[in-house]
Amino acid sequence: MADEADEQIFTLSCSCVILSSVLLSYAVQKQKRRHAVWVRGYLKDRQRSGAYNRLMKDLRLYDSAKLRNYLRMDLTVFEELFAKVEPFITSRSTKFYVSVPMLCLHQLRH
Repeated sequence: MADEADEQIFTLSCSCVILSSVLLSYAVQKQKRRHAVWVRGYLKDRQRSGAYNRLMKDLRLYDSAKLRNYLRMDLTVFEELFAKVEPFITSRSTKFYVSVPMLCLHQLRH
């Protein structure tokens, strides 16, 4: 009986050692794991320096005829249309994802 009890204690202690080593290695791996990049660095600044925003601002300031040709409509019609569809196409930020803001009309006016 004593041998049987000793064998059970030995088996149980071996199981505890194996389990603790597995848990320790999992914790180390979890700390070393790199988080995925949600937005690349060059895309973070596209609201200010993106081609579309720069083009729209430059056309608005310097060449209204080219702006009309680019939009295929007058700017006032574009602003009205944009105001109507903006609530339906705007994405929402979450705690995991910061949405890219929509084109602000005040950017076109300035």
